[in-house]
Amino acid sequence: MRTTDEQAVGESWIRDHVQSLERGLAVICCLGTSKEMTLTQVAEATAITRAAARRFLLTLERLGYVGRTDRGYRLLPRTLELGYAYLSSQELPQIAQPYLQQLASELDESCGVSVLDQDAILYIARVTVSRLVGANLRAGSTLPAYCTAAGRILLAALGPSELANYLKRAKLEPRAPHTITDPKVLAGEIEVARTQGWYLIDQEIEHGIRSVAMPIRDTSGKTIAAVNVSSYSTRVSLTQLHRKFLPRIRQTVEKIEAELHSHR
Repeated sequence: MRTTDEQAVGESWIRDHVQSLERGLAVICCLGTSKEMTLTQVAEATAITRAAARRFLLTLERLGYVGRTDRGYRLLPRTLELGYAYLSSQELPQIAQPYLQQLASELDESCGVSVLDQDAILYIARVTVSRLVGANLRAGSTLPAYCTAAGRILLAALGPSELANYLKRAKLEPRAPHTITDPKVLAGEIEVARTQGWYLIDQEIEHGIRSVAMPIRDTSGKTIAAVNVSSYSTRVSLTQLHRKFLPRIRQTVEKIEAELHSHR
C-alpha cells in the first residue's frame, strides 16, 4: 500500500506531466534506432496512432529535427544540438577527453567515459582507434548496462533498492557466448565490481570483445562515471588486461578525478 507521500508525488507527476512532449521525445528516440522509418513503424515503436505519429513527425519536420525520405522519415543533424547542449554544460566530458586521447594512444585501443542512463550506459566522451572494436560508438552512443564492464561498475554504485528494481525489470538477453542472463548471477558479479573497484568483461557484449572498466568518483567518493577500454580477445589476453591495461586506466582515472575535484 502506498504512503501519503508516495501518493502526493504520484498525483503531482500526473498533474504536471505533459504527454505530448513525452510522445514527441519518444518519436525522436525511436528514429534514432534506424537510418529511416516509415510512419507505420514510428507509430508501432512509440505505441501511438498513425494520425498522432504523423502530427508529431510533421511538427518535428517543420522545426528542422526530422526530414523526409523516399521511404519515410529520418533524423536531421539539428538533433545533435539536444545532445551537445548536455555535453557542453558538463565539466566531465571536457576534462576527460584529453586524458582518453592519451590512454588510447598508449594502449592503441578504443576507450570511453560513460554514465548510467536508466538501464543503459551513455558515452559522454569517447576515443576510437582505427580498428573495428567500437568503431560505431561515439559520445551519445548507448549500450546495455548489464553486459558491459562500465555498466557493472555503474550498477554497483546503486543503492540496494535501486539495484533490486533494476534486476527485476532488466531484460537480460544473451548477446554473446558468455553473456550472463541469470539475475542472481548478475547480482553477484555486480557485487564483485563493487568490492574490487574495477571489472573485466570477457565476450559478453559481443563475441571476441573484452573490456575492463573503473569508476570515476566525486569528492564525496560517489561513483559518477566509468572509464573503460575495449579490445579483441585475439589481440589482448586476460593477463595483459590485468597487468598492462588496468594500471593505465587507474592512472587515467586519477588524473581525471584530480582535475575534476580541483574545479569544485
